[in-house]
Amino acid sequence: MPTTSEIRVSIDVGCHGHSVAIGLPTGEVLEEFDLLHRPEGFDLFFAHVERHLASSEGSNGMVPISLLMWLCQ
Repeated sequence: MPTTSEIRVSIDVGCHGHSVAIGLPTGEVLEEFDLLHRPEGFDLFFAHVERHLASSEGSNGMVPISLLMWLCQ
């Protein structure tokens, strides 16, 4: 997996499920997956994001609070 200090997360929000893409600022897509709008779906989402953040330099595995607040609405 490429080492970078920044990733981009795109979420196509649906009524019952969501499509997610994780990529680099260059536009390269690292991963795409679907998840249900249920607690286990969000667990899956954060597991994927954290895995990519853990491989990013300087991220300390932190997810921006604005993203957490939006997802928990």
